[in-house]
Amino acid sequence: MNPSSHAFPCNPGDWGIETNITVRWEKGMDHHPESEAMYRIIEDMDFRYGNDYFCWKSGGDGDNGEHLMYLLDIHFEMKDEQKRRKAQAIEEAFRAIEGVTFMPFSAPQE
Repeated sequence: MNPSSHAFPCNPGDWGIETNITVRWEKGMDHHPESEAMYRIIEDMDFRYGNDYFCWKSGGDGDNGEHLMYLLDIHFEMKDEQKRRKAQAIEEAFRAIEGVTFMPFSAPQE
């Protein structure tokens, strides 16, 4: 996969999502709950089935698990923002058609 392409329609920063991991850490930003859950699954699977290849650690400065969770935070925050924007667009579309009277459809007479 081309690292310059991603699954999102824009740069996360364009939607106000902090993408600088150092800044996220310095601000003490909380991890997204889904990031924490995903990290725990990955950590457990690596330990059980991967012979602790990655030796995941979290909770300290510069730990690889913390770094991974900050990356996952960006991913899940973008997914949340996509959902929010989609719901907003649907709501706006419904508001736009409120009060519009639709003619009932009738099949052509034979």
